[in-house]
Amino acid sequence: MIWREINVYHTLFIKLNSKATPIRHLLFISFLGEKVDSFYQFASESYQPFGKGPYLCLNAAAEHYFNPVIPTVKVTICTDTRRPVGTFTCSCGFSYSRRGPDQTEEDPYRIGRIKQFGPVWQDKLSYLLHVEKLSYYAAAKHLKVDIGTVKKYAGLKAKTLSNYSEPTDLLERKQDQWLQLCKDSPNLTTSKLRKQEPALYAWLYRHDKQWLHKYSPKTRRNQTTNTRVDWRERDRELLRDIEVIVRKLLGASKPIRLTIGRIGKEVRLLPLLEQHLDKLSLTRRYLQDVTETTEQFQIRRVKWAVKELLHQHQEVVDWRIRRLAGLKDTISDSVSKEIIKQVKQYRSKV
Repeated sequence: MIWREINVYHTLFIKLNSKATPIRHLLFISFLGEKVDSFYQFASESYQPFGKGPYLCLNAAAEHYFNPVIPTVKVTICTDTRRPVGTFTCSCGFSYSRRGPDQTEEDPYRIGRIKQFGPVWQDKLSYLLHVEKLSYYAAAKHLKVDIGTVKKYAGLKAKTLSNYSEPTDLLERKQDQWLQLCKDSPNLTTSKLRKQEPALYAWLYRHDKQWLHKYSPKTRRNQTTNTRVDWRERDRELLRDIEVIVRKLLGASKPIRLTIGRIGKEVRLLPLLEQHLDKLSLTRRYLQDVTETTEQFQIRRVKWAVKELLHQHQEVVDWRIRRLAGLKDTISDSVSKEIIKQVKQYRSKV
């Protein structure tokens, strides 16, 4: 009897070229506790070991980190375990894979192996090391990789940093942006221009350092100016512009932290705010009211995450709020209390 059962299984699923009577199929369906009708319901559906797309981009250097922006997954079979292997490739150039199938809610956030980092990740690494002057350890922590990976890619030359080649027109566009920046701010030094557009400076530094040095402002000493500025009028004009920018940032689809640096960059007058804020009393008081500490920004992200979860008809629980808000494991008591408050409010309405 045992031999007959094994033989039926072998005939149906292992020895695919052999013929099996319909009664064997019916018996096996009954053994599984199903009916013929239920099998037909799923006849047109394909096996999706990683669920339906879009899938998450797990590039810690990208603005869309943890967002479902990858439309498809390439599924292959592991030769050792015979388990499905999914390869996820994002438009930012980041590509990773993991063995499936996904069985828990945490699995979509898991990386088995990084196949390619891509230009966005490499630009961010260059920015962290050359502009922010971070250590290898700090850069690795920021990019969610080990320190050996950072050392490896930091030591490569720009041309061999990856198989990705930047189009010539992209290089020209970046160069035009730098030239326009120098033209718009003729009195600023290279250091101040770099602070105003750090990402642009880092990109050009990595891809064409000689050109960047050639077309950057030369050091000029003993420069004086007799231009008189009406600071009261300048203050009123700047305040109006900043109010518009703040409303724009608060209306963004995803929370953006309100800082003097971000606001100054948006209004393209960051050096003015950094050097002469003491002369702009109206603007200074307004910025003191609207700018956020890290804790205040995290609380605002928590509230935003709750609204998103409700909009997506998902249960509001602690771990979902933390993940969607992009919070680290260690948060302040105020942020933790806000999460608890939001969860309680949700449960009281359910």
